[in-house]
Amino acid sequence: MPRLSLLLVCLLAPLAHAQEHATELAYSLGVRLGERLREEVPDLELQALLDGLRQAYRNQPLQLDAARIDTLLAEHEAQLAVAPEKAERAI
Repeated sequence: MPRLSLLLVCLLAPLAHAQEHATELAYSLGVRLGERLREEVPDLELQALLDGLRQAYRNQPLQLDAARIDTLLAEHEAQLAVAPEKAERAI
């Protein structure tokens, strides 16, 4: 019986480590994404972000159609491109 317990511990330890690694990786991705978004879109609605992330990741129906998403993101990118130019002119 002690051998079986030891065997189980040896077999399950890598699984626990793999789960911990997956959790830490997911958290790390969230940290980097959060840092970038904090700089880029400081007034971002986090709940809407999480809803969109969750629905896209799970391949669920989205609240906005693809054309609207593309339009919003293109407008955002255009604003980002103009922002550095405005900052340079202010100096």
